[in-house]
Amino acid sequence: MKNPKDKNDRNAHSKLFAPSSSSRWRVCPASAVIGAYGEVIEQPPHPNTLRGTLCHNACEDVLRGSLTKVADAIGRTLDGQKMDKILAEEGQGYVDYVRQYMKQDPDAILFIEVRLMFSVLIGAEAGEAFGAGDAIVVMPNLSKIAVIDLKTGKHAVKAEGNSQLLFYGAGALSWFGMFWSFDTVEMIIYQRRPSAWEVSREYVQDFINGVRPAVRRIKQAERIFIDTGTLPAGYYTPSNTACQWCRVFTCPHKSKEARKA
Repeated sequence: MKNPKDKNDRNAHSKLFAPSSSSRWRVCPASAVIGAYGEVIEQPPHPNTLRGTLCHNACEDVLRGSLTKVADAIGRTLDGQKMDKILAEEGQGYVDYVRQYMKQDPDAILFIEVRLMFSVLIGAEAGEAFGAGDAIVVMPNLSKIAVIDLKTGKHAVKAEGNSQLLFYGAGALSWFGMFWSFDTVEMIIYQRRPSAWEVSREYVQDFINGVRPAVRRIKQAERIFIDTGTLPAGYYTPSNTACQWCRVFTCPHKSKEARKA
């Protein structure tokens, strides 16, 4: 199990509306509510997840200036995983990409590990829906803002159509749009190489509008579950995207056998 005192763990996640699991909760209200309040399959963090956290933290330290290069973090540990040369090379590639990307605009401004709030945008309660943008690049001369997300997993993730990035883009537009005017948002996943997707601010707004009905249904399910400790079957919505990573211990649509920690 994760050691909450490990100094190399800096992650915080939204309970009901985490952007990284949005492909699940947008489809199945029960997975969001029971995942937050009920019995779920408890699994220790995967070693690759821990390695990804180490890499994120080292890259953050380099971009903030407390380390000269990612390799300086070699030897750091997190729950038994160690920052090594291969991981440092991946992280340095990301750092170099961010720095090169900023050269598009001589007045570009970089923000690191920004808490992006989108609660009010989707109709949730204040402080209830948020994520962390690894790198946000404001480019005032181009009327563009970029959200760059570092991923280190083995399974390729693409930027186009990625709902996690759209939530980040919405949060970035909402906050930084108070200070600058943006026409476009570029969302980039850096996973040993960049995958980029640029959309208009109107596209992001349409996405957010489309999410609100799912949020209303989750909040409705939340009230029922808190009052009764159970949910009617209609709140369970099976699908390939919703069920693949779901941790709900008992579900009428899918048998799950796992030991609860």
